[in-house]
Formats: sequence, structure tokens, C-alpha cells
Amino acid sequence: MLTTLSQASTGKAVGEAVCTFWSDFLEWNQIEVQVFLPADQIIVSLRGMLSPAEQKMAATSEGRMRMKQIRRALINQGRNGLCEAIATATQTTVCITLTTIHVSANEERFTLVFGANEVKALAH
Repeated sequence: MLTTLSQASTGKAVGEAVCTFWSDFLEWNQIEVQVFLPADQIIVSLRGMLSPAEQKMAATSEGRMRMKQIRRALINQGRNGLCEAIATATQTTVCITLTTIHVSANEERFTLVFGANEVKALAH
């Protein structure tokens, strides 16, 4: 059991790690992060405002689909770095699952789930 994941300080550390990573990696300038800590998992909900250029792209459904593809690629690229940041913050080895990306006309939201590698391995 990952007892460290239930502590409020862990939630704060995870939020800060994700926020820093996201602003560096995706160049978001406004980020809201919510962290939930159910048993053996960290669920991170992110909301970022799109840049004016991205807002233009997101004005069409094709543009929104393209942005989702780009974001998925970026997340896959940065997966190890993000997992390392979370692992450092929580002192627990984690793996990441991207559950959703929602893009609207001026913002996007992500839901990411971090679980201990052992827990995820059992789920397969």
C-alpha cells in the first residue's frame, strides 16, 4: 500500500511538480491543477488557457482533433520526465495513464492518473 499518497503534503508536492512540468513542456501560461489521492493512485486534473494562435486552431473541430493529437504526442514524449517529477515528489515509483484530453475554444483540460508500477502491473 502506498501510504505516502494519502498525505495532503503529497498532493501539494505533486501539484507543484505537474504545474512546473506543464508550464515548461507545453508552454502553458495559466494552469489550474487539482490533485486527488484515492488509494494507490494520484489523479491530476489540469486546465490550461490556449494561446491566441491555439484558439484560432481550436475554432474548428478538425483543429481541436489536431490539437489533441499534438498534446498526446507531447505527453508521450514527456511521460518519463513527468513520472520522474512525480516520483521525486512522492518518493514512490509511478507510471502514468492519460485518461482524457478536452479542447474547447479557449481552454483545454487533461486528466492524468499516476499509479504505482506494481499496482498497474497487476491490472494488466
